[in-house]
Amino acid sequence: MRNMSIIFALFMMSTSASAQTPSPEQLMASALDSYAKVAGGWYLNTQCKFLGNPLATEFEQNVATINIALAAEVNSPKILFMIQKAAKETSQSEKYAKCEKNSEDIVIRSVLFARNWSKQIKKIQSQQKR
Repeated sequence: MRNMSIIFALFMMSTSASAQTPSPEQLMASALDSYAKVAGGWYLNTQCKFLGNPLATEFEQNVATINIALAAEVNSPKILFMIQKAAKETSQSEKYAKCEKNSEDIVIRSVLFARNWSKQIKKIQSQQKR
């Protein structure tokens, strides 16, 4: 049985009040979509250097936590590499290459989302150890 901490963390972070509980497949699809956004923000920051320390270090650690948790749950790690590649290519596109304000906004949103997601993953993982 897979460790479902990343899926449950995303479900707990969900702000939509739905009458139905999403299926594990729907949650995984949502997790991968969210992962793409976080990865995009990470690549944008790598390229544009919007964040200084210690925030850049925190972001790196939170992205690593998400990577490790998600890699443990996907059927094929190739999907994560494909998402990372697409996020990197997008961050290098003409739309984002100039490192303008909209790119910085994406990075900030990614930092905040990754912080919350990582915190939920760690909380669930610590509860599972008990």
